[in-house]
Amino acid sequence: MNILVLTDFSDTAKNALFFGLDFAIESDATVKVLNCVSVPHSKSNLVVSILDILKQDAEKGLNDLQEEINNQNKYSSLTIEMLSSVGELNSTVQEISSQWEVDFVIMGTKGMSALEEIFVGSNTTKLINEIKLPILAIPLGANYSSIDEITFASDLVPLNTMDSLAPLKQLAEKFVNSVQLLHMHLDKRNTLEKEQKIELKAIENYLLPLQIKDVYVGHSKSSNELVNFSKLSNNVLLAMVSRKHGLFKRLFSSSNTKTVALKTAIPLLVLPEIN
Repeated sequence: MNILVLTDFSDTAKNALFFGLDFAIESDATVKVLNCVSVPHSKSNLVVSILDILKQDAEKGLNDLQEEINNQNKYSSLTIEMLSSVGELNSTVQEISSQWEVDFVIMGTKGMSALEEIFVGSNTTKLINEIKLPILAIPLGANYSSIDEITFASDLVPLNTMDSLAPLKQLAEKFVNSVQLLHMHLDKRNTLEKEQKIELKAIENYLLPLQIKDVYVGHSKSSNELVNFSKLSNNVLLAMVSRKHGLFKRLFSSSNTKTVALKTAIPLLVLPEIN
């Protein structure tokens, strides 16, 4: 497994880095740590001088991180490469992924939760929309421990292809051998429509031989459903498919976002929908 960790040397990014390293130990992964320096396009001497300073700061930041990692024996078995790049973050990540098969991108999120940054923070949202790679968004309050539960939240609207769930299956097979399906309705119905039953069966078949645990039926217009569910497990990883229409966008397109953000501090796996 190959993991790309993004860092800007903030406390949030450092927390995500060490979360990612602990995750890499359990998943037997190779890690690249990327810091991307970006400045306004200009040929002025001032901008060139600023860029030189930023490059030096980036190299020092990466060296300091490497030293901190080296001082912890538990990371001695990991293969870790530090990368410094000048340019736009999204295009840099895409270039790296084209040269090196990236399985997961790990990044820290500001605020109380991954959900807050995913749906409010423009940088993270832009990254999710453009790079089309599985992203593990780690809130500052999340410390790594073995994953006990992986929850997939879905409204059972048909996916273009079940291959969008491949990273979810990969993690579940590695850590828990099961997936908890959190099904959230558009309204307050407690029964599945025919199309939803077909999609549910398709999900179950695709995830075989994984066990699908109890299906929880909630109301996708109420963020409290997601908040309450997230409290049921201490070491839960929440997974959702990012798509233009569906639960991912709808649930967090209103004031519900703030409610969820203030009450939820769990890692979020964002799966790009494959066309």
